[in-house]
Amino acid sequence: MKYILFVFAMLYALLSMVATVYQIKTAERKGTAVMMLCGGALLIWAAGLQLFAWSYDWIVAIIGGTLICMAAFLNGKQGEQFHLSHHIVRAVFTILLLVGFALL
Repeated sequence: MKYILFVFAMLYALLSMVATVYQIKTAERKGTAVMMLCGGALLIWAAGLQLFAWSYDWIVAIIGGTLICMAAFLNGKQGEQFHLSHHIVRAVFTILLLVGFALL
């Protein structure tokens, strides 16, 4: 179960970071991109800590997941289109990841 959580956390963080790189290249606003990039980096760090059974990895995961969700929400609010269902799915997936970090 630990490795499944690691893979999902890494994929989620890397996808968020890829979206960030695209946003940095195309968007005028870079503040939320930096926020999402930091969140992805923290989530990768938390996944690595989880592999080494560090007992406070969930704190780093909460900070990273929150930064990713906040940046995505702010991007949606600042843009022309806001897809609530996209943000709900992202939030639910982040919460499931964080529960996994807290329980393992």
